[in-house]
Amino acid sequence: MMKTFIFAAMAVCISWKSTAQMRMVLRAPLYFDLQKGDTLSPKSTPGLAFYQGLKLALDSLSNRGLDIKLDVVDEEWEGDSVTPIKPWTEVEVILNKQGKMIFLTGKKNGAARIDFNAPMREHLAAISSYLFQVPGKKNLLLLHRNKPQEKKILEVWKDELHVAGFDSIPELVRADLTGYPLEGKLKKGMINYILVPSADQSFVANALNRIQGLADAFSVVVVGLPNWMNFGSIDAEIFEKVQLLYTSEKFVDYQRMDLMRFRKIYQDRYFTDPNDFAYRGFDAGMFWGTLLLKYPNDFDLHLTDPDQQRLVNSFELMSENPGKYFNKHVQLLQITPHGISRRNR
Repeated sequence: MMKTFIFAAMAVCISWKSTAQMRMVLRAPLYFDLQKGDTLSPKSTPGLAFYQGLKLALDSLSNRGLDIKLDVVDEEWEGDSVTPIKPWTEVEVILNKQGKMIFLTGKKNGAARIDFNAPMREHLAAISSYLFQVPGKKNLLLLHRNKPQEKKILEVWKDELHVAGFDSIPELVRADLTGYPLEGKLKKGMINYILVPSADQSFVANALNRIQGLADAFSVVVVGLPNWMNFGSIDAEIFEKVQLLYTSEKFVDYQRMDLMRFRKIYQDRYFTDPNDFAYRGFDAGMFWGTLLLKYPNDFDLHLTDPDQQRLVNSFELMSENPGKYFNKHVQLLQITPHGISRRNR
C-alpha cells in the first residue's frame, strides 16, 4: 500500500563537474504514519537504515559528478506484483518489509525489472558446485522427510548436484531421527556433508540436535538453506558444532577497510551503528550510481556488465526473458568455532 511521498532529497549541491540530473525513487516501508512526536516506530528501522545507507552512497557519488534527485515514498509492499510509479524515472529502488529488493528502470530503452534476491536454484547451484570442487574425501547424504513442501527444493537440489558432477547421493528419509542409528550412514576418515533441504524450523532443530551429538566422533558439515538464519530457536553454538554451510546474499566482513570507513562515516552522520539494511542501501546506491556515471545515456543497456564486490553484496545480473533480470551471485558461508567464513569469491 502506497501512503505518500515523504520527501525529496538532493544528493548534494551540484558541483562544476555535475552531469545532467538523474532521478531515483526509493519505495520502502518507513511507517512514518506510526511516528509519535519525535519517536519513530521500531518498524521504521529497516527502511530508514536502508535510506540512510543509500543517501551516503549518493552523497559520495555527487563528489564524482553525479547529481541524483531522490524521491522517497513510504510504501508497504507485499507480493510479487509491482509496477513503476514514475515510468520516466531512471531507477526505482523497492524494498519490502521482508527485506526483498526489486529495481525498476525507466523506459529509455525499454522498461526493465531486476530482482536482487537470487532464485533458490542459484543458491543450490552454488552449494552443489562448491561441494563437488572442494578437495578431500567426502561422503554426502541427503536428509529429508519427503514432505510436499520439501519435494520441490529436493528435486532442484538433486538436479543441481547432478549438473555439478555427482552421479548419485544416498538419501535418508526420516520423519524423526530419535533413536535412529545415524552413525551407520557416516564414514570415518571423510568429511560427512549432510544436506537438509527443509525450511521447517522444528525438523531442522531436531536434526541438528541429533547430528551435533555425533560431531565428536565424525567429521560432519551440515548444509542448509538461507532461511535458517531466521530460526530464532536454534542456538548459534549448534550451528558452530555442525559447521553449518549455507548461502546468503550478503556477507559482512568487519575487517575490511572500506567497510570500517563506511561504519565510521555512518556513525558520525547518524550517531548509531549501521545495520544490514544500511550496508545494503549503500551497495544499491553505489551499483546504480556507478552505472549512471559510466553510461549516463544508456545505463540500462549495461546491466549485465561485471560489477565489483560491494560492502556486503555482489551484483551479477542475468536475464532469461526480455526486460527481466535477476542477481545470480550468492555468498557461500560457513559457521565454525572461529567465526563465519566466506567459501566463494
